[in-house]
Amino acid sequence: MDESFRVRFSRLIGSEVARIERLTEQLLDLASPRKYEPDPVSLHDVVKNSLELVYSKAEDKKTEIVVELAAVPDIAFTDANATKQVILNLCFNAIQAQESQERERWVRLTTRNVDQGIELIVSDHGPGIAPEIRSRLFEAFQTTKSSGFGLGLAICSEILSSLGASISVDPFAPGQGATFRVVFPCPPRSS
Repeated sequence: MDESFRVRFSRLIGSEVARIERLTEQLLDLASPRKYEPDPVSLHDVVKNSLELVYSKAEDKKTEIVVELAAVPDIAFTDANATKQVILNLCFNAIQAQESQERERWVRLTTRNVDQGIELIVSDHGPGIAPEIRSRLFEAFQTTKSSGFGLGLAICSEILSSLGASISVDPFAPGQGATFRVVFPCPPRSS
């Protein structure tokens, strides 16, 4: 057997096994959602910690990360690890959505205080999400990408729902990219 074929085959098998493991983990997450324990946490700290993992991928894909953390106070009632998973998913999706475009690429994360709690806005400069997929966007196996399984946003929605938070996407506007809005509840005020 040709040595170069063996090397290519070994790499292919390794990446396919990793892909199957990711799919299995995502299916398990969807089938039996974890129980999250919301606590008062600094949303800005969670965003900053999450971005440590995003920066290298963004740099690799020539995508600028813009951060505007304006919520004061920034204490949300959530689970830090679950929130980090949501942020990573939204950021990686935004970076991937812009991979094939020649124009400038960016992902913007913004926080602000709203009546219902703290809103985290993740927007990008990609092609946006077509109207025909919007109604099913947070359902399993809905994807517009050539890779992936279409489970990420379904898992995000499930996580956020279990935390009393919500996720939505702004209406489609040609050339305006996609904007996701996550609203986290604030901790109950002590009297």
